[in-house]
Amino acid sequence: MALKDGEAGNEIQSPMAIVILGGLLAKTLLNLIVILCLYELVNKRKSIVQ
Repeated sequence: MALKDGEAGNEIQSPMAIVILGGLLAKTLLNLIVILCLYELVNKRKSIVQ
């Protein structure tokens, strides 16, 4: 749906599909970055405590 931008009847579906895909990609990338950073912080604190 996101790639069929110029077809008739697709005026609402195409922008919505682009927003959904962008949100999924952004969420995935941010989730990977945030989870990895939190994991590193927790491991550093555990190594300091031990």
